[in-house]
Amino acid sequence: MKQKATTEVQKYIEYNKLFRTDGVYLFDAEVTCSQNTEVSIIQSKVQILVLPNSDALYIYEFFNPVFELSELYDTTDSKIVCKEDGSLLIQPLLVKGLSLNLKMVPL
Repeated sequence: MKQKATTEVQKYIEYNKLFRTDGVYLFDAEVTCSQNTEVSIIQSKVQILVLPNSDALYIYEFFNPVFELSELYDTTDSKIVCKEDGSLLIQPLLVKGLSLNLKMVPL
């Protein structure tokens, strides 16, 4: 059964034309990580899973322990906003000063 994404994630999916019927989206993205005064930009595969009560976002490059960041963010423990430029802003509620901005990289 097809699930409906939360509003902000749905905006991101539609803006970037990521249409799937199974609720699993995989794409390449430029990820800008801002934590306090430090800023890093990386390229990573990102997966969105549309689940019954939330959406989950996996940032594959964060599986690398050098980043010391969670690879999983979901709509229940993060503020997620689709910005006007089609990027997705993620602000984890449990990590002060951290924000992630995902911008899809065209193939």
